[in-house]
Amino acid sequence: MLEAAVAPLVVWDMAESAASLSIRAMGHPPLQRKGGRLCAPDLANGTVSWPVDILAALGNGFYGTSDEILDTQSLFNYCAIAMRPEGRVALRKRARTGVGSAKEASWAPWQLATVGQTLACPICRREAWRMIGMPAECWPHRAPLVLGCWRHGVLLVAQEGFADLTVQAKRSCRASQDILTFAQNTVRLCGLARNFSDTADHFRKLLAEADFLRDDGRFYAARFRAAYATYGSNHAHEPALRKAIQAPQAGRAVLDWVRSAGEESVHPVYLVLALGMLDEVVASPAASFAPRKCGVQVTRRRAWSARTVQSLRVLDGRSHYGRSDIPYLAAHGCEPAEIASLCRLSRDIVWRTVRVNKLRPLIQKARHERLRHSARQAWQRARVQHPNRSSNVLRSLEPRAFRWLWKHDRIWLQSQRAEFTPVTGWRRQVLPTAGSRQRILAKLRQAAASQQARGGRCTRASLTRALSITPYILKQWAQASAEVAELLDHLTQSARVPRR
Repeated sequence: MLEAAVAPLVVWDMAESAASLSIRAMGHPPLQRKGGRLCAPDLANGTVSWPVDILAALGNGFYGTSDEILDTQSLFNYCAIAMRPEGRVALRKRARTGVGSAKEASWAPWQLATVGQTLACPICRREAWRMIGMPAECWPHRAPLVLGCWRHGVLLVAQEGFADLTVQAKRSCRASQDILTFAQNTVRLCGLARNFSDTADHFRKLLAEADFLRDDGRFYAARFRAAYATYGSNHAHEPALRKAIQAPQAGRAVLDWVRSAGEESVHPVYLVLALGMLDEVVASPAASFAPRKCGVQVTRRRAWSARTVQSLRVLDGRSHYGRSDIPYLAAHGCEPAEIASLCRLSRDIVWRTVRVNKLRPLIQKARHERLRHSARQAWQRARVQHPNRSSNVLRSLEPRAFRWLWKHDRIWLQSQRAEFTPVTGWRRQVLPTAGSRQRILAKLRQAAASQQARGGRCTRASLTRALSITPYILKQWAQASAEVAELLDHLTQSARVPRR
């Protein structure tokens, strides 16, 4: 009985979040009303639940002071980067005392991949159960877009209650290097962000070492933005984030934050990617992403052209052909220039033989079939390389192949519909990528299944609480996608009780 009473007060790991520690010690906090609905008082991406002053007083200094708990056991400093100084003061007061109004930074559209999910490292979960016999969470796992454990290098998995943790840990998958680097840089940024002016000075030193800082104190802004966009397109593991990083505003926001010595606001994910890019440039100068005096060297992709289509060489075991073999080669789709090369004759002799034997229709038919096969391959290759692009975008990538197919093979071209039609207007911000709709549907089904397992009714309010979103976002999802609207109607109607 003594061990059971002491276990909740033991600090399992220095990376355990303040919310996990306070819940083990005091239970779940009471719900609070926000915007007309009851929800859990979670701050800093769910790493702070109870007021930190209560947790600090509970251990009588055993867990540290309130500021130490916020700095070392939560994502408070990480979230404060995206706020102005006055917002940081209000958020700190709310996290410490639970009194006052503080509005955290809104979710970016490309953060949809981790909204409403509680991911954890299977190895960390097994160690927590083995040491204290209770579930516990690590605060680095709650950071946005973190999909791997910074300590064990495995992919995070959804918490499945009391599953076999030993089997789950043995079946854990190794995370890619990009996911692992992103997780490690997130933890590193949280350690640097205890003092924003010192953090900005650290970034300034890295920019100077990477040769992005002029002698007069200004930055090579264009060079940095180009290198930053290239690094994001190569190493960002989320497609929507990769698209956002390529915009010039992303690199400009990082430099503005450094110029203001941390007084301005910037999304912390931008700084995490900037750390990875600067570390790579400093460690290997040859890995510079942009030349010294211009932007990124763009390698233009060669589009399809009828002039570059190679003829099909006849291979029947012979090394030499004669004049009598010209009709045979023409029937097998060889061009007059290739026939002249194979027969070791001049082109005039080949063309004279073609005119005398009336082989031009045969050559034209063979060339038409060859061009049709090559144009179809070019169009299908463009669809595979750009699966989420519309037909107009594919047309701009392969203009000559599109014109040839539209003129000579229109029926086949019209049958090649795009697998995904990008949304336009305001829906583009709600559904930024091709997989956004499927992620939303999967999260709604998962939330509904968990509520049914607990025996509760599935309503729109309960779904918003389970996904940690506002009713407005749920309404936007339903208006942007007909499939989401149908699924919401099905889930809520099946749970309705008819009135008597």
